[in-house]
Amino acid sequence: MANQAGINYALKPPMFTLYDGLIELPFFTRCDETNCVTLLHTVCVPAYNEAYLPVETPHRYNNQEVILEQPPRALSVSVAKALAFCKDNKAVCRVLNTNPYVVTLKKRPKTSEDSRFN
Repeated sequence: MANQAGINYALKPPMFTLYDGLIELPFFTRCDETNCVTLLHTVCVPAYNEAYLPVETPHRYNNQEVILEQPPRALSVSVAKALAFCKDNKAVCRVLNTNPYVVTLKKRPKTSEDSRFN
């Protein structure tokens, strides 16, 4: 009550608001095309190396800064939590392969769970 917080479940996605709508935070329950980035091309990340990968972002984030971070599910690489600028539906994502083998990340996987980043 003191912060005038509320959750509006009538919106899709549901929206959490603070200070009577001054701050709005959408709730996303899964990684999909509305809130995740996808690889622009297939990439092989060498063992124990980091890579800066070009990714495609959702249209609604164009010309905005976003935070790219590791999704809650396990990935074969670690995604660095970083501030990125989206321009023309593109941004750069930093990943680290901590495995003793090469990891291949595929462009636009058949399922949304394979190599999408949050």
